[in-house]
Amino acid sequence: MAIYQIKVTGNLDQTWVSWFNQMKITAEGNQNDGPITIFTGPVSDQAELRGLLIKIWDLNLELLSVQKMIGLTQLEESEYTRNA
Repeated sequence: MAIYQIKVTGNLDQTWVSWFNQMKITAEGNQNDGPITIFTGPVSDQAELRGLLIKIWDLNLELLSVQKMIGLTQLEESEYTRNA
């Protein structure tokens, strides 16, 4: 399982957490193009990643970046791990 960070334009709040597989949702301040929402959390495989990207597509959000988080310490990684 890897931790991913996905950035999109727009402002999604915490009500979307369950729809996005319990990923942590944060917002960046308004940029020149408007607000940015960041999803960060564990993704078990490429199929789950594809499903998340399809949800972004379905909401007509502009995808800015998809980044696999490398080099996280166990403590940092545990911050994003889902509670089982």
